[in-house]
Amino acid sequence: MSQPIPTSPEEAARISAQIAEYEAISTRLRAETEGMSQQRPHQWAGMNSAQVLTLADTLPELVEKLRSGGDQRRTVAVLYLDPDPPELILCSSVTTAVADR
Repeated sequence: MSQPIPTSPEEAARISAQIAEYEAISTRLRAETEGMSQQRPHQWAGMNSAQVLTLADTLPELVEKLRSGGDQRRTVAVLYLDPDPPELILCSSVTTAVADR
């Protein structure tokens, strides 16, 4: 489903801020992934642009930890830590990931 074109400067600024946040998370993922994959192989990680929020053995466990961790509207990147990884990165807000289940 496509998003409507922003109709106000405030909406455009909000979208721009979200894009910047995803870019910051992406940069952090690239910097952290290799080391984390070696230290915690075969786990799921949830992180934002500032820190790793939580780790879990399964995706449902990770989502539950993120949901119970406070503000559910924060932007979180979810990554499977595979020491021999295929490219699989899921980025979404926790509320969207839960709502789509």
